[in-house]
Amino acid sequence: MEYKLSELGSDILSDVRSFGERDLRVKAEEADRTRMGVEKLYDDTARMGLGALFVPEANGGLDLTRQDRAAILEELAYWDAGVAVSYMANCLATAPLQMYAPKDLMDLCCGRMINGKFGAFCLTEDQAGSDISGILTKAEHRGGEYVINGTKAFVTNGSAAGFYIVFAKTDKGLSAFAADADAEGIAPGEDEQKLGIRNSRTCEVAFTGVKVPEDRLLGVEGEGKKIAAFALDRARAFCAAAATGVARRSLDLAAARAEERIQFGEPLARLESVRKKLDDMRMKIEDSREAAIRALDLIDAGEDCRAASASAKCLAADTAVFCADAALQIYGGCGYCEEYPVEKLFRDARIFQIIEGANEVLRAMIGRMTEQA
Repeated sequence: MEYKLSELGSDILSDVRSFGERDLRVKAEEADRTRMGVEKLYDDTARMGLGALFVPEANGGLDLTRQDRAAILEELAYWDAGVAVSYMANCLATAPLQMYAPKDLMDLCCGRMINGKFGAFCLTEDQAGSDISGILTKAEHRGGEYVINGTKAFVTNGSAAGFYIVFAKTDKGLSAFAADADAEGIAPGEDEQKLGIRNSRTCEVAFTGVKVPEDRLLGVEGEGKKIAAFALDRARAFCAAAATGVARRSLDLAAARAEERIQFGEPLARLESVRKKLDDMRMKIEDSREAAIRALDLIDAGEDCRAASASAKCLAADTAVFCADAALQIYGGCGYCEEYPVEKLFRDARIFQIIEGANEVLRAMIGRMTEQA
């Protein structure tokens, strides 16, 4: 199944594919190896206008459908999963704003993304991952403002943010706030040195006495859990698209390698076991994209997308890991070496089973929803 693209979406997808072949792949691989050049990488993507990918047209963004955005994100992930995850995080950050932010705040945050900054979704803490009931960050209401204190962990775009969506406990429960990146008391830490998606900047962010005006409270106090769920339900469909991009690149590399690698006097592609592995990869990729599209269709229709988005994310994440592992196996010993691209794909793929809700937790959630239906 293919995405249904608008004319604009098709044009941008073509531009991203050309950019990936010409420029992004080489620079991303170099930045991954050396841990240098990430800023230049994002300067290039900003000049392409990708900062507007998840910005609504009314706020200066692009007139794109959700399927347009998913297709573009899949293509970005095909060339570099870290870049795709960074832009995917903008979806998480803008969803709460679309729910509750006044136009001036939405314009401010969107303008920063368009100009090369990112949104950062600050939910996770050291003791609160999938179980957000353990959040310790607090926001105290004082007069006409809130004062936020706490530390968030594993914040995607934490060191490159123009604004933060911060979840903190108030007197009425978990609440969500939009904090300006320039606010006094916000201190991003050093970027984490990660196994994969190294080109996505991830760090701890400390909030110490950060003052946020009352009108930066999103919704009302106590709605934080609902706001977080709303954002994650939508982001998981895009996470599935990105994971599918990693899987598709793994298949393409594996198929080419199987044709060119000679063992026992014939190409690997003639071995039944290798053909079966490639066929399994193709089927899983098709199923993953179809699942992502189904979830996006439900979101477009305003229907309950929770189970569909979670299912798509789990399926596509598992597919990315399966395909990257299969590609490495077909490459043999070369696949285990940094000189060859499947080594990076193998490292990058693994994160998709963790982010936007660990697959084990999401499967349990899907099971509960099925039992209650």
